[in-house]
Amino acid sequence: MNKILVLFLVAGLCLPLCLMAQKTAGMPPNVSAKIDAKLKLLIFEQNLQKQSKKTSVVDPKIKVIFRTTSTNIADLVVKHNGKLHSVIGQICTAEFPISTITAFAAEPEIIKIQSSQKVTRLNDKAKVNIGAVNVHSGMLPNGTPYTGKGILIGFVDTGIDFLHPDFRKKGDTTHTRIVYIWDQNDTINMKPKNFNYGAEWSQANVNSEISLPGIINQHDSIGHGTHVAGSAAGLRGIAPEADICMVSLKNDDDGAVHMLDGINYLYQKAIELNVPCVVNLSVGTNDGSAHDGNDLIELGIESMTNQRNGFVVCAAAGNEGTNRSHNGGYKLGNDTSWFYCNTFDDFELYHTNKSMYDDSIWVSVCMDSLAMNFTDEEIISQSQVYQSPWMQIKDLKQLSGGKIFDVAYGNGESAGQVIFVASSLDSTTTDMYISTYNLIPFDKKPLNSRTNIFRILYKGSGIFHTWSGGDAMLSSYNSRKDSKIRDYDNKYTILIPGTGRKVLCVGAYNNKKSYINLLGKEIVGTTEGVLANFTSIGPTTDGRIKPDFGAPGQNVASSKSRYSSIAPFMMTDDNTIVYQGSSMACPMAAGAVALYLERSPNATFEQVKDAIISTTDKDSLTNLYGALPNNRWGNGRLNIFKAMGGVTYVNEEQGDKDIGSTLAVFPNPTASVVTFTFSEVHGSEKLTVFDINGKSVSETHMKDSQHQLDVSAWTKGIYTFQITGKGQRFSGKFVVE
Repeated sequence: MNKILVLFLVAGLCLPLCLMAQKTAGMPPNVSAKIDAKLKLLIFEQNLQKQSKKTSVVDPKIKVIFRTTSTNIADLVVKHNGKLHSVIGQICTAEFPISTITAFAAEPEIIKIQSSQKVTRLNDKAKVNIGAVNVHSGMLPNGTPYTGKGILIGFVDTGIDFLHPDFRKKGDTTHTRIVYIWDQNDTINMKPKNFNYGAEWSQANVNSEISLPGIINQHDSIGHGTHVAGSAAGLRGIAPEADICMVSLKNDDDGAVHMLDGINYLYQKAIELNVPCVVNLSVGTNDGSAHDGNDLIELGIESMTNQRNGFVVCAAAGNEGTNRSHNGGYKLGNDTSWFYCNTFDDFELYHTNKSMYDDSIWVSVCMDSLAMNFTDEEIISQSQVYQSPWMQIKDLKQLSGGKIFDVAYGNGESAGQVIFVASSLDSTTTDMYISTYNLIPFDKKPLNSRTNIFRILYKGSGIFHTWSGGDAMLSSYNSRKDSKIRDYDNKYTILIPGTGRKVLCVGAYNNKKSYINLLGKEIVGTTEGVLANFTSIGPTTDGRIKPDFGAPGQNVASSKSRYSSIAPFMMTDDNTIVYQGSSMACPMAAGAVALYLERSPNATFEQVKDAIISTTDKDSLTNLYGALPNNRWGNGRLNIFKAMGGVTYVNEEQGDKDIGSTLAVFPNPTASVVTFTFSEVHGSEKLTVFDINGKSVSETHMKDSQHQLDVSAWTKGIYTFQITGKGQRFSGKFVVE
């Protein structure tokens, strides 16, 4: 007999306090429009504390990202008692007392201020799967092996076990390839140049630590950063001779600011060392952005990428694929649509819509009493006991603060408050937070009546998107019969900054079916090459395909930090651990980009991206979700060998193969002449070249093993070719630049 848990909730009257009206907060509408919804929420809550307490309230410092036209921003920040961190074109990060934010926003040179967000942490077989082994082995047309030498791979992560042997120089156990560590959590030692927090450690410091440890106090106790760095740049990784720079992220509530500071730090190090650089971001956030590429973090990355060739940022897609953390994306009707936003606890829901819908979308919050059978996920009965007034997005947006509503249990005891705060995210987009405040959680004792079960209701016309902090729990209870319910989904869940236009966004697939752990047991997983069910799904809200491609991210073996506590069943030896996540897929791409930049150090972001997405591997597994590109696989599986000019052929009998020295196409890319070297010419082979639209632009016969085409007058772009003859068809691609 299934156990039935009956939950009851009765709410009292909703009392709109209407606190923080424009007069009270002293925030003119033009200033309010510059501050995003989360920052308005923080200011609003701070003012609530001041009004509710007779004693003085501490004025906390918060970190923000802002956009400015000022050419003397340092003085402007100091004027408002702030500390400037990063300046990246028009995008800056800084720290302010929360009480000074409004005055700073009122400065005419300030365009937009965005709150920070907490960010989420998101290779044996893998080297073969992405074609890196062929690149290491010199099987490219020019015969040169590439291992990432002379390239800086930067990481913003949990830190690094700098004594791990995977990060030493090849053949030299006494010297490290770690050139710098910025520990953002260190409050004692020497700060890095241009940054006013954390501590910096140099390559010389790390080399000294190898022989006489005890000075550097940066330790990767989580192990995430060490694993990620090992995949991209370990001696067993994708770019085993690349130099390494680790930013040990301070991931508090201001994690997004610290992440952008970290990227800027890596960018400055690349300039200082005069080397190409690829940045790995196996971290990200769902909140504070419309997922349309216009987040200030993404615009900061775009600014850096535009200013310097040979600088590429790779970001993990995220692990939201099964979390059902998104709702919306559909057209509202005048009839009410609703969904559960969370159950039994605090919640914070983030909403965006295009500003054109501000006067046509209405929102409300309900609290319900449910009788439930949790074993069968069955809702036995439901009754609505409370609903807030309907509020128009336009009206909420015009408030300098927000709307707050008191909610009480049926016995008169307070259940807390619900707050609505809306603002202009940018000139075309509105954002809003719906959040509980001073929530008094239900008592989990049996038969107690305190239970918070909230619903969000929408009506009107237009399209919106919302993201919750995690799985919405009751949203998936399929026995709920109501034509108005619109369930959560996992679309639009690519994390920021993966939705950026100048970011390579990497999804995850299964690297290998099984592995033998330290206990001698075989751990068996899913089919090799299948898309990981956890990997986040696109598109962006402005309709772009994301992720860009997939890489190995499930059952990935890499470097284990000695400071992390790991169960033996996840280890393959004392130095190696098996993890999974899009966090693990991203460094595969970062290492691959390092190989590409070693050959083409001045390549632009667009050149790197085009080379990769035009040469991905495709098969029946990548086509399970429809024709490529799609919003699960992107353009297919990463193959850096093909992206760098390694050629595959198609045989009518045998299928796809890497042909190594059988066929070479060089130089690739080319600006003048492209040479085809083919060892199997019999005198009757036909070479046909097609443009990106599939139109034949050249047709010749190959009379000997080497054939040249003059492409100096051709339009720049990607071209495919076919060599046919003797019952075989060989194909590949080259780029004219």
